[in-house]
Amino acid sequence: MPVDLESNESIEIKQAEVVIGRDPNNKVFIQDETVSAQHARIYFSDHHWWINDLNSTNGTYLNDELVDRPCVLTDHDTIMIGQVKFKIQIVNISIQH
Repeated sequence: MPVDLESNESIEIKQAEVVIGRDPNNKVFIQDETVSAQHARIYFSDHHWWINDLNSTNGTYLNDELVDRPCVLTDHDTIMIGQVKFKIQIVNISIQH
């Protein structure tokens, strides 16, 4: 699914794990030069959503802190993938494994 940075669109994640990156085969595809092919991973484990960086070139940030290990996501967190910012909104959905 491509992300249009100008439209402020929402991306609903229903899978237990998604990879975000510049590779069009990713579940979340971002066409931006600061985003690595496989940049970061968001996944559901132990009743929480988590994010971890996949050794990207420009880093992944959670609330302006570098993600250097898996970090729990909470509602209204801000993540930055390369230079692309996202706001997290956690809603109760059914996760597909």
